Amino acid sequence: MQWLIDIVKKWVWIRGNLPPGFVNRGDPDVQDFNTGDFIKDGTWRDLDLSGVVPENAKGVSLALSLRATAIRKDFSLRTNGNVNTFNIANMRIAVADVVHYANKTVAVDADRKIEYKITDEDVNFVRLVIKGWWF
Repeated sequence: MQWLIDIVKKWVWIRGNLPPGFVNRGDPDVQDFNTGDFIKDGTWRDLDLSGVVPENAKGVSLALSLRATAIRKDFSLRTNGNVNTFNIANMRIAVADVVHYANKTVAVDADRKIEYKITDEDVNFVRLVIKGWWF
């Protein structure tokens, strides 16, 4: 185990801080984003997390609640600036008028923004909570 101690000491000496890891935000008393905060037109849009997520964060853990009046409606998340749709976090409505829950992980850019896309107005309930972040 001495090898691990040596690596951590070297990391602290080089970087001046502890190795990167997950920071649990704790127990927020309200959601960070609600239905009215989102544009629901099937277009990728920026979502600014800088009000909660600190500088130098590399990724975020998100708790998502979603409901729609029809099935096969999507809420998608991706790193800001990505153009392809292979590396996305997606949630799809399987049962109409039932709240669906999911946890998603998305990398953030230097400005602490991500992108989202909601298929259409059938999505009538959205709650997004930032659970924590990685450095």
